[in-house]
Amino acid sequence: MVEQLKQSKRFGIILMKGGKEFPEHWENHLRSLGYAVHKINEKPRTLFAGELLNRWYPGIRRSLEGMAGRVNEIAEITGISPTEINKVIELKDKTHFTIDEENMFKRFVEKLAEHKNKLFERGIEDAHTLITSYVYMNRPVQWILLERNAERKDIMSKLGLNESVVKDLLKGKDYNEVVEQDFIKTVVVGATNMRKAHEGSLRNLAIKEIDEKGISNVLNLEENDFYPFIQNVVHCPWAEELDVDLNLLTEEEKRRIKEIIS
Repeated sequence: MVEQLKQSKRFGIILMKGGKEFPEHWENHLRSLGYAVHKINEKPRTLFAGELLNRWYPGIRRSLEGMAGRVNEIAEITGISPTEINKVIELKDKTHFTIDEENMFKRFVEKLAEHKNKLFERGIEDAHTLITSYVYMNRPVQWILLERNAERKDIMSKLGLNESVVKDLLKGKDYNEVVEQDFIKTVVVGATNMRKAHEGSLRNLAIKEIDEKGISNVLNLEENDFYPFIQNVVHCPWAEELDVDLNLLTEEEKRRIKEIIS
């Protein structure tokens, strides 16, 4: 199933993050572009701590590295011992976490969260970013499988994108040659930083709604905990990353995908 998706010119998968169900008007937008929308899990579900840590490890590592030089300040503000803080920071060199390490990390972030305003006031941005990222990633998620039923050039035309722009989005590749997963990531979902996402992309729709109606309309987050380049609502891996992402699926979800794409 993983290899089928990685090589498919018709199917691609996205992940709605942040605790909300994939909006009906976004479904309608995708259908208007020429995609059938298959909800792999009908209602959003929570990922396990280990799944979160292992999948979004690079961002977590950057935050931990940034906190390494401010251990004593963090200890002073939170009451966590420097020894315990250093043990958590040492996790930055791991790629997989044991249950005990997951629990230690979770306790650490929860303790940071109790003092997030003070940490922010002191300019310990990495601690604040770690809290925000973890809270966001810990919200229920929903997998969506997209099935293209229109020509790619017609989808590009509806989004106002010419071949030159799409070639840049695809890092120099021909839009006719790439697999569907990479086409969806660049053309349909849009830039990682939502404020840079092109008109009509899912992340562009999301940031417009956030600006007009507030973050809580799109994500289960507080207004002051929003970073548009982190909490970008829709996650979409490159095809080469699908092995890691699809490991987050339950056996039933994998079965459903296989049934649709076969």
